[in-house]
Amino acid sequence: MSLIDMTQFDRIGPYTDHDSRTYGRTEACEEVESELASRRSALDESAVAVRRFGEGSVVVGITGPVDRPTARRIGVLLRSLRPFSTRELVLTFVLLGPWDPQLARVIGQARVHHLIDGGRLDLHHAPTEMFTAVGAPAA
Repeated sequence: MSLIDMTQFDRIGPYTDHDSRTYGRTEACEEVESELASRRSALDESAVAVRRFGEGSVVVGITGPVDRPTARRIGVLLRSLRPFSTRELVLTFVLLGPWDPQLARVIGQARVHHLIDGGRLDLHHAPTEMFTAVGAPAA
């Protein structure tokens, strides 16, 4: 399971990866972004794609507009992924639409969790305002 249509979010259980394929960090990011790009015609809808790329490493891509309720749901997803992303969590926003400030709060909380766990959280293609709001150094 990778692509999550946010309209179907509530029916999705905790993330489990049954794909035996091994991804590198760059390949996982590219696959997530490609998967989200395939939904380009649905940019008026939010979607999330997830890919594991090694032990304790996960990429999450977010596309479309993110309102406050969607940001909260993304927060739930990030918390459920915490045991699977103990080493690294990469968030890519290459196709992000307008976003509510709640998204930055959710990402900031995930960043703190990963710092506590000794892991890292990287933001790819994030708007400058997101880096500022999260308190993360810009890439």
